[in-house]
Amino acid sequence: MSETGSLQSFISEVKNGGLMKTTHFAVSITVPTDANNRTTIPGAFASSQALKKYIMFCDSTNLPGTSLGTVDVSAYGETRESPTQRIYDPVNLTFYVDNDMNIKKFFDAWINSIINPITRNHAYYKNYTTLVDIIVYDSEHHEKYKVTLHEAFPKSVSDIQLSYAGEGVMKLSVSMQYRYYTVFNYETNDVIESAVNTKISNFLKQKIGDKTTSNLSGGFYNSLSFQQSDYIVNPATFQSQFQ
Repeated sequence: MSETGSLQSFISEVKNGGLMKTTHFAVSITVPTDANNRTTIPGAFASSQALKKYIMFCDSTNLPGTSLGTVDVSAYGETRESPTQRIYDPVNLTFYVDNDMNIKKFFDAWINSIINPITRNHAYYKNYTTLVDIIVYDSEHHEKYKVTLHEAFPKSVSDIQLSYAGEGVMKLSVSMQYRYYTVFNYETNDVIESAVNTKISNFLKQKIGDKTTSNLSGGFYNSLSFQQSDYIVNPATFQSQFQ
């Protein structure tokens, strides 16, 4: 095909299907709770109304990147790289700070709940990690792509520069660390990547029966099909299956 033909085909595809814009997105944060279903962050900063404000004030973020850690292997002949692990890049969120500074207070409270700034006591991992959803919309505001960060927590809360020179709007940057992410497929109403292997998947299917989807919806949390409590399994029983 000629270069002119290729260009015309590209223009036609763009006109018919369009291109995804970087400005159509939303971020959703689930408030971390402890084993007794109590929020680990002061309620004034974690109410439903406050969370809606945080979502609305999110100015920018990024879809997570991933790579494979590799090592050089040379059993015989030439050396080749072999993957050993998946590496997940942090997700950065930037927020406009409201006039009451509640967005700043929310993340201050969250990171303080992980390691107490006075006693230096560490919280339990399950009590400060949570789910973070990043949803991408098309130009007609239809959901097209959703990434869920599992076991997410703020790794760093940026400093904010103050100055008499200028009248800039205050912004807060937060770097979120997480264990892994899953991608939701809106066409099949399921996730693209399964976060558990077949052996664990089959074990959990025996425990929770027909509440599962074909691949457990990629993890232990999926509010679209079942509740987190459906996945509560006795740890001793769970571990004994794989020893």
